[in-house]
Parts: sequence; C-alpha cells; structure tokens
Amino acid sequence: MPVAIHVTKPSLASQFVVSTIGRGTLVRTPENGVRDGRRTRACADEWKVRPGGRLRTLLECRAATDGAREVITVLRLRKDESTSRSLAMAEREDTADVAVRNRGGGLTLSPLADWSSDDIWTMLALLADPGSMPFGSPLLPATIHRLSEIYRAGNGGTCGVVVGESGARASCGSRFGCAFCCVSGDRDKSLEAMIEDEQYGHLRPLNTFRNYLLAIQ
Repeated sequence: MPVAIHVTKPSLASQFVVSTIGRGTLVRTPENGVRDGRRTRACADEWKVRPGGRLRTLLECRAATDGAREVITVLRLRKDESTSRSLAMAEREDTADVAVRNRGGGLTLSPLADWSSDDIWTMLALLADPGSMPFGSPLLPATIHRLSEIYRAGNGGTCGVVVGESGARASCGSRFGCAFCCVSGDRDKSLEAMIEDEQYGHLRPLNTFRNYLLAIQ
C-alpha cells in the first residue's frame, strides 16, 4: 500500500512549558487525572487526540475531494499494555481486522490489538537482523539497537529477546513517557534506573524536577 506520512503537533498554548510553567496548570496525577469517571492525561487529550483530530479533518476534506469514501485512523493500541487499556479496548470493541467507530464517529483500526510485548520485541529483533528481515523496514537496524539500549537502561540493564524455538524469551519491562509525567505515581522507576547508567546521568535533573512538581501539588 502507498503510505504518506503526516506529522501533527500540539498547539503552543498546550505544551508543557507554556501550560504548566507559564500558566500554572497543575500536572496530571493519579488523583486529579480522572474526568467523568475516566482517567485522562494531558498527553492523550491535548497533545495527541486534539492535534490528531485536526489532521484527520484536513485529510477527510482531501479524501472527499479525491473521491475516497472515508479515513481510517490506525492506532498502535494493545490489550496487553495494561488492564485498564484492555478494558477500554473491549468496551470500544477494538479489533485487529475490523475498523470500529470512536465516540466522535471516526473509524479506527488497531492492528496490534492482540500483540504481547514479547511479540513487539521479537518483530524488532527480526527487523534488526538484515539476514532474517521478513519484509522491508523503514527502521534502520542501528535505530532498533539504540532503542533496545535505552529500554535496557530503564530496566536495570536487562532487556533481551531470543528469536527462535529455544531459549528464554523475556521482553523489556521498562516503560517511557514524558520526563515530567506524574501520572505514573510517586516515582518514575524507569527513569530512576536509567540515570544510574553513567551515559544517562545528565537526565537526573529532569527526574528531580519531576519529583518537585509532584511534591508541591
């Protein structure tokens, strides 16, 4: 399939430096991040959903002009990410092969819905090895190796996937988001593990500032 890449960005007013530091908006935490009974995050709403919605509207106008029927948004959501994610996807009836309508009426498809973390890292391992690459990849092997190094640092130095029928299979357990994300709770364990590695020590002030924001709530 021919694929065109479009990059969308949040508005300047909604970005962290302007919103939180400039205007004093409280950072989202597990306690204040619930609206109408649902957990919400600034990154999901103002940094992803709204900019994505603006891009979708633009693409829908272009699609109508080109004679296309409708735009489908492809999401990388996985049920295996968390219990709350799995419940939300089940409620929306998200599947890997059938597009469903979201609250706004748009069609979405989640091709990775049933993938586990191990599936993700196994595929990345295949793409990182030119000899076993199952299909052309836009990711360079060096990029995948770098990604693995970062996740290994955030998981206390452990991260590996064994490709093949034998051997222990263990994916990386670290998770990364914004440096100042406070929804993860009292601590950002992945960042804490990462800054113990000398090459990532320069990130320590970010973790200190993140904890400061949480402490002054």
